[in-house]
Amino acid sequence: MSRSQYLVAPIAQGWMLRSGPVPLRWFPTKRQALSFGVQCASRNRPSELLIRRPDGSMEDRRSYVATSATG
Repeated sequence: MSRSQYLVAPIAQGWMLRSGPVPLRWFPTKRQALSFGVQCASRNRPSELLIRRPDGSMEDRRSYVATSATG
């Protein structure tokens, strides 16, 4: 199964959440973009969420692993 990748990155007027190269949604604040990014990455496991700083450097990388269906 392939891993989805999401990116929270600054843009000129706020923050953008992308799925690979595809822009998903614009947000006025980083907090809002990150919150929605966590929801998307968690819902679409296995996935990875990358967060960039305003200077373009990598701030954080979060992995969301597939959960087992045992119980």
